[in-house]
Amino acid sequence: MVGAGGAVEGLDAVAPALTPYVVPMSQVFARYAKDLLEKGEKTTVLAYFQLCGKFWTSKGSADTLKKWTDEVKAGKTPDFGGNLFY
Repeated sequence: MVGAGGAVEGLDAVAPALTPYVVPMSQVFARYAKDLLEKGEKTTVLAYFQLCGKFWTSKGSADTLKKWTDEVKAGKTPDFGGNLFY
């Protein structure tokens, strides 16, 4: 799934299954984003966060995604904190 076009296409394919009830934000997603950033996939991570924003609409989730998005755009890797360990 990792790759300039492939990762985003893969995310689009699974997006309909992503809901806050099936896969909470605190699970796999922070680890996946971190792994992609470590591979230099900044654009893919930003697209990923945008997709996640369609499903994580609570204020807390939206605020977290905005913070992470701003950090990635600034060339930083967000501190995903405990989200990496769930």
